[in-house]
Amino acid sequence: MIPESLYHSAVRYGQISALCLFAVVGMVAFASCEGNKTTSNQQWIDSDSIATVDSLEKEAENMPRGIDVLFDDFFFNFAGNSRFQEKRILPKLQKGWKYDSFFMEQGYYTLIFSSAEEMELTKDTTVNKAILKRIDLKKRYSKDYIFRRLNGNWYLTAVEHHRVEDSPNSSFLYFYYRFANDPKFQMMCLHNPLIFIGPDPDDDFASIEGEILPETWPAFCPSLLPKREMYNIVYGDETNTDTNTTYFIIRGIANGMEIRMTFGKENGVWTLQKYEQ
Repeated sequence: MIPESLYHSAVRYGQISALCLFAVVGMVAFASCEGNKTTSNQQWIDSDSIATVDSLEKEAENMPRGIDVLFDDFFFNFAGNSRFQEKRILPKLQKGWKYDSFFMEQGYYTLIFSSAEEMELTKDTTVNKAILKRIDLKKRYSKDYIFRRLNGNWYLTAVEHHRVEDSPNSSFLYFYYRFANDPKFQMMCLHNPLIFIGPDPDDDFASIEGEILPETWPAFCPSLLPKREMYNIVYGDETNTDTNTTYFIIRGIANGMEIRMTFGKENGVWTLQKYEQ
């Protein structure tokens, strides 16, 4: 928590927004990304898979209604309930499987998006595939958990291993690893100006916009920046397109905390361009 006196001195105030912080966050995403809606994802299912899913569905009847409408609602129950997790893994993966709480114990998780449209997919009820990526930044590989919605319910259907260099986010991930672990490099990668949007300390229902002074960045830099391992959730099919903009989000579990960092790449160099609380 940044002391109010430092908060005031560290930011050159611009105009004060009349919007609540939650409204600011909500307006970042504008439209659904049709290209990632994967209604064809279920074409791979054979008759044996359907029979297996039918038998598992009876075991999951005691979970709350609506749990499978959005992937996030399903996954928090999947990661937080060992019995439910076991029932939502296809039999081919169950041998040797041990309960995995993923990021639940740390109380927050991270997301990487390349556009506002991708962010909107988190609320898209037509998405039938999601990939949870556990990324080892130092070793440069990811363990991908593939989830699909079968007969209306989400299931873990496959686990894959990939090299970071094969990811469309490889350029950003290489940069991010150094950004998170090298304070001097981090300071060099602050865009001038670095835009700041955050809660108004004088009004709980308003936000402020201004610029963060380079010398005060250490007071703003989130302590939760993952340094060795991070997670990312891909909603729908993973795109193969590298972009020059990355939205890096740190989102709390059940506490409303959200930090959004917008990075941009110009002439091959990544910089932090906007910081939102």
